[in-house]
Amino acid sequence: MDAIDVRNLSYAYEDRNVLENLTFNVKEGELTSILGPNGAGKTTLFLNLVGILRGRGIIKLFGKDIREYDRRELSKTINMVFQNPDDQLFMPTVLDDIAFGLINLGYNDVEKRVDKILKRFELEDLRDRYPHHLSFGEKKKVAIASVVSMNP
Repeated sequence: MDAIDVRNLSYAYEDRNVLENLTFNVKEGELTSILGPNGAGKTTLFLNLVGILRGRGIIKLFGKDIREYDRRELSKTINMVFQNPDDQLFMPTVLDDIAFGLINLGYNDVEKRVDKILKRFELEDLRDRYPHHLSFGEKKKVAIASVVSMNP
């Protein structure tokens, strides 16, 4: 089964076409890389895949059109980590940043999930720190941990 199936995806910013009739699929369990120069549309593609942007064409995740997902269900299926963690981290503490998505997705066991992910990513010592006072590598780790905590 295709985990991701994209057919004729097009997206334009004002008068600049970024994606034009892009078609590809990724099988379940398959690893795929998306490469291209700055401005090629990599981020635009991923913003479409996670439902933040809506281009023309069809995007299916595990056979289901992403337009059929509600936002919470889609976030539990696919998510993304931004290239710059400062664009993603905005809460007062590392703990709050990791808990944010879980709370918004309606998880009941937020504290347990946060503790587990802090341990998994060896972030326990940073739990009460302000994310913007961390090193770039630590910020990136927190950003990845916040997405992984939702188990997309």
